[in-house]
Amino acid sequence: MQKKYILFDLDGTLISSVPDICREINLFLSKNFQNAKSLDEKQVIKCIGDGARIMLQRSLNFANIKLNDEEYENLLKKWLVHYENADMYLTKPWPNCIETLSKLKATGHKLAVVTNKPKGPTKVILEKLELAKYFDVIVDADSLPERKPNPEPLLFAIKKMNGSLEEAIMIGDSETDALAAKNANIPVVLFSFGYAKIPFEEINPDYLLDDFSDLIDVCDIKHLHSPNFNDRKLPITHIILHYTGMKTAKEAIERLCDENACVSSHYVINTNGIITQLVDEEKRAYHAGVSFWKGTTDINSASIGIEIVNPGHEFGYIPFTSQQILSVISLCKDIMKRHNIKYVLAHSDVAPTRKQDPGELFPWNELNKNGIGIFTNEFDPTGNGDNFKENLSKIGYDITNINETLIAFQRHFYKEGLNENNLDKTYMRIKAISNLL
Repeated sequence: MQKKYILFDLDGTLISSVPDICREINLFLSKNFQNAKSLDEKQVIKCIGDGARIMLQRSLNFANIKLNDEEYENLLKKWLVHYENADMYLTKPWPNCIETLSKLKATGHKLAVVTNKPKGPTKVILEKLELAKYFDVIVDADSLPERKPNPEPLLFAIKKMNGSLEEAIMIGDSETDALAAKNANIPVVLFSFGYAKIPFEEINPDYLLDDFSDLIDVCDIKHLHSPNFNDRKLPITHIILHYTGMKTAKEAIERLCDENACVSSHYVINTNGIITQLVDEEKRAYHAGVSFWKGTTDINSASIGIEIVNPGHEFGYIPFTSQQILSVISLCKDIMKRHNIKYVLAHSDVAPTRKQDPGELFPWNELNKNGIGIFTNEFDPTGNGDNFKENLSKIGYDITNINETLIAFQRHFYKEGLNENNLDKTYMRIKAISNLL
């Protein structure tokens, strides 16, 4: 998934800061209240992430300190001064943070910090840790009236970088970051080592990473080399989606790069959504084999092939992951910007007698919602057993082996038909799809 505009949370995402915050909260409370109860780091983690005001209020609750509104506002002013001038000597970037930021900047990405931390402490920490130089935009708690999980800070940062939602991604560590990204309609990566307050299974981020350096593979495309390609004879007008149909991604990539296998694809998308490019788009990869669509028989020359890691029907067919679908959508959109793509098809569409991938579990409707390919849930009652072949041919199918072609159509456009006793609704769906052309 190629993402040019990358938004980072600060505490727990870029930096490990809880030890210092814990020390400073306890120091501040002890200076202002006799016999104040000290907080431990687990309690402090539950306090941070939603701005200084809420952090202080939660800290007071843990310390069993009650204040009226006026007392609280005066204490908040003191805390902001204290925090901005605190000696945060334990705070440091997470392992591999600086190296990853350097690589992202070197490859042309634009980076922003989007934090609920006040301006003063944000500026001090970024400069002290020599992180400020990596960021094109810094949005802190004082930049806007709104704060995360409101999407406005994220949208503001993207706008300041002259970016777009399609090319943006949020990097965080907590439910606040994930909800802000969801509200902004952009994907989110969470780091497992940060300060989330609830289980990641409940947060359900698009990506969950254990190492900062893994971010490179999420935001950029990996490159390996397959020798299995030659020159194109036709312009690129098709995208063909496959599943790998092998037990592991490693086995699939090794085969696609094996000169003796004589098979390849332009891209492979792993279960975690990471994209690997094997063949340059301008070259003809060997992915479609003997195939046909709308009179074209050299589909390899006219298409870009995308293999999606899945064991397939032979080794235990499973649903595709949300990360895979997100990457399929992102990659297809990028390809469509570079080429005049007319058809986004299944391998089984162009080779119905030989192939069944990516199969009936692939969510074609989700692609269509994102402007990729054609799809409808409608039925046209004028479709019937007398005109279905004509309509299939109009869509693009080879109707020489009609039974296999009907199954291929169902896998793509009407998976419910695979379990129906008659073909009446399949005929009506065929007609409805043909109406879209």
